[in-house]
Amino acid sequence: MNIYLDTSSIVKLYSNEKESKDLQLLIEGKVIYIGEIGILEFHSAIWKKVRTKSIEKLDAIDIVDSFTNDLSAFKIINIDKSIFGRAIFLIDKYAVEGLRTLDSLQISSALSNTDINEIISFDHLFNKIVYLESKK
Repeated sequence: MNIYLDTSSIVKLYSNEKESKDLQLLIEGKVIYIGEIGILEFHSAIWKKVRTKSIEKLDAIDIVDSFTNDLSAFKIINIDKSIFGRAIFLIDKYAVEGLRTLDSLQISSALSNTDINEIISFDHLFNKIVYLESKK
């Protein structure tokens, strides 16, 4: 089975959060896809944890290093013209509901690959849009 993880999920794999253990069990033995944009978002999310004093700077460095070392274990979906174009379509369609730029690129990346069987996110709007767009 092939699973796509958005940034909210990737962060849970590398920092101890409420759903981290369940997510680890869920993805065990699966092929994991992530969007290229998720790499940048991951770094931003971890450093936000430092800014908000959720973690210490040294812990953030360790987390970022661990993620960077693990990148070869993920299948990375690079942003191409079709993904970019679909992201624009999604923004035009769902921005009034709150869809933001980077999530539009994440959703577009996830939906662009027919090998992906499941998309995991801990963001309600993200999941709603994936559901609506997958029904087509």
